[in-house]
Amino acid sequence: MSKFFRKIRQPGSRWLKSYIVIIFSIAIVLLVYSLFIIKSVKKDTDQNNRRFATYFNTTIENRLKSIQDYSYTLLMDSSARKLHDYHDSEAMNSVDALSEAYEIVYGVRDFITANGMIEDIFVYYPETDQIIGRYGSFPS
Repeated sequence: MSKFFRKIRQPGSRWLKSYIVIIFSIAIVLLVYSLFIIKSVKKDTDQNNRRFATYFNTTIENRLKSIQDYSYTLLMDSSARKLHDYHDSEAMNSVDALSEAYEIVYGVRDFITANGMIEDIFVYYPETDQIIGRYGSFPS
């Protein structure tokens, strides 16, 4: 090791010392700058993730609220209210009852088409043992 230090003390080694100092200075500046960039990117990523989660949460909440509102609309629909008045499966097979049932079918089909999140909706009438969905009205 003593030979190395003797070489560094030689007159030509002044340039080497200055280059080493410059290289270490640049390396330290680059290290600090890299740490700053990494911290900044992490902060931005965290903020974007929070924004996306908030947006996603709001979107899901709005879709679920839309589904809930549609269920209330479906319950209050005049065709659905008329079907509640039928109390046996024979009455449900009448032309008037089937006409009302298919009004509900068309409404359900339109709602499912407008809301891609919904795969299917079924309405069950226990008095008449009927199920109404987007494909029609069927006995259960």
